[in-house]
Amino acid sequence: MPPLQHPNTPAAHDRWRTLEHLCWAVVLIMSIAVMIFRGSKWDGPADMPQERDFATYVFAARAIGDNPLNLYHERLWIRPPIAPVGADQPYLYPPAVAWLMRPFTALPFDSARKVWFWLSISCIVGIAAWLLFLGGRTLSAFQGAILFLLAPSTMDSLYLGQITFLLALGTLLGAAGIRTHSRWKSFLAGCFAGMAIVIKPITIALGAVALLRGGWRFLLGLVVGMVALLLLGAVALPGQLTTEYYKTLVRVLSPSFGGLGWQVGNQSLVGFWHKFAMAGHVDGVTIRPLLPQPWARLAALISLATVGGLTLYALVRARKSEPLIVLSISIACLATILASSFSWWHFVGLAPPIFLSIAQERSTLLSTGHAIRAMLLPCGYLLIVIGLLGRSIVLHTGLMPLSSTPMLGMTIILGVFIWRVVSSARASANDFA
Repeated sequence: MPPLQHPNTPAAHDRWRTLEHLCWAVVLIMSIAVMIFRGSKWDGPADMPQERDFATYVFAARAIGDNPLNLYHERLWIRPPIAPVGADQPYLYPPAVAWLMRPFTALPFDSARKVWFWLSISCIVGIAAWLLFLGGRTLSAFQGAILFLLAPSTMDSLYLGQITFLLALGTLLGAAGIRTHSRWKSFLAGCFAGMAIVIKPITIALGAVALLRGGWRFLLGLVVGMVALLLLGAVALPGQLTTEYYKTLVRVLSPSFGGLGWQVGNQSLVGFWHKFAMAGHVDGVTIRPLLPQPWARLAALISLATVGGLTLYALVRARKSEPLIVLSISIACLATILASSFSWWHFVGLAPPIFLSIAQERSTLLSTGHAIRAMLLPCGYLLIVIGLLGRSIVLHTGLMPLSSTPMLGMTIILGVFIWRVVSSARASANDFA
């Protein structure tokens, strides 16, 4: 009979580590199942039908087959009941995107949306797996992947049939390409990132990161990718559509456009700004800002500048520590700045990993003098609670200072989790490079 091993021996430690990984793997698989079920079955708000955004892409692809010049015409805007009540749904992407979506017009809409749904699922699982790989399959890596799978923005984007996940995958490839030493891989990664930036310019900061790192091949690929996608629309379709695209963007995003930016379904930087600074409606109750509008805008600007400043600080620090922090910033942008609505179900689903992380790290950080780091997760959690309670406050008083307090809290929490995931990727980063 072999002698009993002390729990602190390497063999016993390895067994416990294997068991821990197995448990988290089961939770990860369950999270994927929950994401698929909720993304396909969630009934959502009554005024926000499923696959609304995907319907916009398909209608645009059909429009260029019938008469390309009508692509951005108001007659083709999706209106109620397909779009949310009180708002028209325009097509707000470059002409090339509509051209690339044409294969979906050959299928019945129900079949096309199913293909799009499973394509999105594949992208989400791929991103989560990459996060897990880069994190060295540690506890933090499992928590970060699970949090990404169950994040409100993931659920909402999947439900609405958005193009976000393809952009996230392209951005991930681009961020990883900044790290690689291969010339062609760096150039191709820049091309992917450039095309993603043309569709949604949220991750344009990758160009600044590449400039800081001297990634000239990546920057060249970035420019080539952007120009190629714009030229595709100009060559395959009438050239004036590109001009109409920019005119439509200016019109829709203008503050005089009836306050469209505030709506919970607006997943854009303009929507993010409006949700911080503007008044709006919740369940038919008008929100009156507690502060005059100039002060509310100033508060929004300070909030955005704070988040942006912390992001830039992390990128500068990444030059001396973990290079793959760039990946975490990219995913954090796409998973949080694009966030739309929050509900109690999201809060309940995210509470366990939040509590677990708080319990694991608070005493250690406080004992080592890192008080600010120790308070990040509790502050993010508190902001979410305040924001969710704020809905009841709105219904009773009609007053709410910032309509997207939960969004800021979730930004902090996701940023902390993904920072922990990527900061532990040492051997994996070398293998990838």
